[in-house]
Amino acid sequence: MRGKFFNVIFYLVILIFMIACKPDDLLNTTDYIGTVKKIEINSPDYNSKNMITIQTLVYGFIKASYDEVTIEDIKWEKLGNLDNGQLIKASFKDASVEIRAIKNGDFVEIKPIELDFRDKNGNKYNILDVPFKNVSTSTDYNNSASSNTYSTNSSNEDYTSNYNNSSNETYDPSTVSQTSIENEIYNKYRNKFGKVINDKYVGGSLIEFLNNTDDIEEYEYLKDQFFELLETMYVTQDKKTYYYLTDIIINLANKADTNLPAKEELAVENKKLYYILSFPKDYTANTPSWVKFEIFEREFKDGLALRTAHVSCAINGVEYKDWEAVAAIYK
Repeated sequence: MRGKFFNVIFYLVILIFMIACKPDDLLNTTDYIGTVKKIEINSPDYNSKNMITIQTLVYGFIKASYDEVTIEDIKWEKLGNLDNGQLIKASFKDASVEIRAIKNGDFVEIKPIELDFRDKNGNKYNILDVPFKNVSTSTDYNNSASSNTYSTNSSNEDYTSNYNNSSNETYDPSTVSQTSIENEIYNKYRNKFGKVINDKYVGGSLIEFLNNTDDIEEYEYLKDQFFELLETMYVTQDKKTYYYLTDIIINLANKADTNLPAKEELAVENKKLYYILSFPKDYTANTPSWVKFEIFEREFKDGLALRTAHVSCAINGVEYKDWEAVAAIYK
């Protein structure tokens, strides 16, 4: 009798636990925060051509507001579930970064352009204009036995994005092994698809490669090559004044009435590449501000260059095209 009583109590506890937990929480075992911290992107430090982790990026941004912060002081938390992922927040006092982490098969992905940075004064930034302080784990990690620096990074004539950097992490032999594996993977895709050399794409058509691949790792490699070219692209009407795509995006981001991280999309149609950045107002389909670049390839002796045929945008619900769009963004 006593044994049956304890069995009943045990199953009641399990039932209450299952009722208290959301179904998604029971089924979802992905460590989004731990995975996101280790994701590598190109650093916003323009003087470097290295890769840094999201954790180091967040640390460098928050340290620009609070010099006394250590990496261990930063609070990482889940704000809520997305359709296929989580919205994560990393913060210290009044400075914070919101990160959309999306599950894609076995991978967790983030888009750097969608990172939402807020400094201690409430000013909003994206990856293109974020203030960033180079950090050293040897001085900023508490009680670090040793430290090691890891670095790696991600650069036309018509209508640019910038990602570069430097990072420091506590030494971990598994990281070295992972880095060598990533280099091996990079070399495999470089041999298959080619790469950017001197602001030209060498090895085939980048637009065709993007259109034909359905492999996520291939797509990420090709997207990195696109962003390297995007950094050098601009539009000019009189060959005296040049408007870089980077600056166009930053200026629109400053004008946009948005409460959420930007969303980006790469699409291919009729041999044209379309790069779209949207700035949503809320979690519905309400996107009053966006910019769209129509891009084509031009052949040169030393490779293919990307050029911009058209730019269109909406600023808080009002749409513009081509030079009217540029004028409205810079107004």
